[in-house]
Amino acid sequence: MQRQKQEIKQRILTAAVEEFHQKGYRHASMREIAQKSGMTVGNIYLYFLNKQELFTAVVQPVLEGVEHLITQMPTPGQSPAELLKEIADALAELYMENRLQFITLMDGSAGSPYEDAKGRISLAVCGRIRYEQEMFPPYFRGNTVLFQALGASLMEGVVYILRQDGGDIAKLKETLNRFLAFLFSNLFSQPPAKPSETE
Repeated sequence: MQRQKQEIKQRILTAAVEEFHQKGYRHASMREIAQKSGMTVGNIYLYFLNKQELFTAVVQPVLEGVEHLITQMPTPGQSPAELLKEIADALAELYMENRLQFITLMDGSAGSPYEDAKGRISLAVCGRIRYEQEMFPPYFRGNTVLFQALGASLMEGVVYILRQDGGDIAKLKETLNRFLAFLFSNLFSQPPAKPSETE
């Protein structure tokens, strides 16, 4: 009986992933999800209280996975570059396993409690960067605007790369790693621009 309930719940979730991905939260229909899962709307409500709870079941695991990666601490002796590579590789795997859910979270969550997921993740990235501020050049430390700009740029770049995914996880990992290496190596190797004398 329990196994049958789990199978039914999984059918609902599979149909919901497709519907939310195609139409976004606001325009998704519980009736369509029921039809795609081969059951009545009433049966869906036996498993999920409402559309919001069903949407949460679809996107929350992805959001938690991303937030966990952002807060991942280095193991003893692990260099910042090694940690970045580990995070990038894990993010690529999380994305490949949950591609539709990730895109739905980023692009289809308007009208739901997750509509600011990208902003929430950007803030988490910014917080992590600030936590690691001793790694940054002196001109960066204590400058909230620079940390926020770096966090937002990092988030936008990573999401852009993920959206271009062609299904090749090795290539995705390589691209993410190159992006992060470029971003951070340039940050550490270049001094801040000096204001001109005429300003």
